[in-house]
Parts: sequence; structure tokens; C-alpha cells
Amino acid sequence: LNSGLNVADGDITLASGHGINFAATADASGSSLELLDDYEEGTWSPQLKSSDGTNFTMNSGNDVGYYVRIGNKVFFHAYVVSTSINSAGGTVRCGGLPYTVANAVSYYAGVMVPYAQGLNITAGQNLGGYTNINTTDLIFFIYNHSTGGGSLSSSAWTDDGGAMITGHYTVP
Repeated sequence: LNSGLNVADGDITLASGHGINFAATADASGSSLELLDDYEEGTWSPQLKSSDGTNFTMNSGNDVGYYVRIGNKVFFHAYVVSTSINSAGGTVRCGGLPYTVANAVSYYAGVMVPYAQGLNITAGQNLGGYTNINTTDLIFFIYNHSTGGGSLSSSAWTDDGGAMITGHYTVP
């Protein structure tokens, strides 16, 4: 009898497409799935770039990020630093997220920027971001407490600019 379950060397291995089923628990309103079918930890290669397609030159010590995927949620963080913006125009993005963000307006997700360096911004401005649906990009966002916000212009990122980024998003 093939159960799709293998216990070897102390690890439980499930056959592809199977997972841990929590169907015995009470369903929350709107719940459609109670199967945990994916978990992994890994690295990703963040790439600072602009909306005009110009890749920034990355500091080789700051060109790796880390992620954990649990089911259809991806949690990520990285510390990205450039050495040149290569005459970029447009707005600043960070590409290379480990999975494509789900493709529906409800799947935009906020990105926290707890630290930034070397940026051409002024007091009263805060940096954040959001994941861009149906891509592997996040878009940096700047908010000014008196004038509102918008995408961060490449002219606000300097050759030695950098930021710590952390967030999570949903995958298909």
C-alpha cells in the first residue's frame, strides 16, 4: 500500500503534491484549504534597478537575501547596497524575489524599510515599499508627512545608497 508517506532517518517525507491536512479542525469563515503543502528556506539574489530597466551595480557583500516559504506565503529580508546607480532614471525597484507575487490587486503587500543609508531625501520623509503583483519585484515608496507619497525616484538613491528590507507576500 503506497501511502505517500516515508519515514527515513528520522525525517518524514511526503510525496509531491501532498502535505499535512488540518481538515479535522473547525473551518473559519471563508476558509477554502486546510492543507500545508510547502515549506522551504533559502537565499535569493536581490537586484536594485530602476523602472527604466537600468540595473544598479550592487555591493558584492550585500547581494544576497534570505527567505522562508510556508504554504503560499513567502517571508523575506535583505540588506541591499549599491555602488553605482548607472545613470538610472525612473523609480527604484528591487528585483529577484524568490517567487512571483500572486496576480490580483488584493495581493499587493507592504514592505518595511527599517534602515536606509546614503539616500538623497530630507527630514520628514519615510521610506517603505510594496511587492508588485505578477512580478518578482518590490517598488520603493517614499512618504512625506506634509505632501503625501509616491514611488522613490532614482535621483533620490545615490551611488552608495542602501536599505534593509523585510516583508512577506502571497504566491499562486
